[in-house]
Amino acid sequence: MGVKITGSGFPVYKGKGAKLQRALINYFLDKNIEAGYEEVIPPHLVNEDSGFGTGQLPDKEGQMYHITEDNLYLIPTAEVPVTNIFRDVI
Repeated sequence: MGVKITGSGFPVYKGKGAKLQRALINYFLDKNIEAGYEEVIPPHLVNEDSGFGTGQLPDKEGQMYHITEDNLYLIPTAEVPVTNIFRDVI
């Protein structure tokens, strides 16, 4: 099914496979939290300052999805919003 949607190497988990995937994710999140890490779910869109703060802009400007009306960019990786949590703090 993943081949139909995206191409080879992109599985689609359904039923028991999806349940196992979710259980594994929860298990490892819980283990990391027990070890003292804090779970963070960052936004998928960032402002221009955040893009410049991690060097994505202007370097990748033509490669990032840009919502012109709001001047927001779709993040390429979670490092962009997570790094910017500490912008102007350190």
